[in-house]
Amino acid sequence: MSDRCSQCGICARECPVGAIDLENSVLMAEEKCILCCACSKACPENARTLESDAAIGVAVRLSQLSRKEPEYFF
Repeated sequence: MSDRCSQCGICARECPVGAIDLENSVLMAEEKCILCCACSKACPENARTLESDAAIGVAVRLSQLSRKEPEYFF
């Protein structure tokens, strides 16, 4: 989070898991964050960014996942 944040709350409303506090956009529950970057994309001030360490962590985590085939239920 940078100092460009105007506390507009758009990032909090766009977060699909509710990881960002609606009252104070600076507060974020990191354990809820799924690193989808919806908040960064929605931010009109470009105040939210994904730190490089977090991006590396996501890349490592995704590379360790095995492919899942679709399942059909009738």
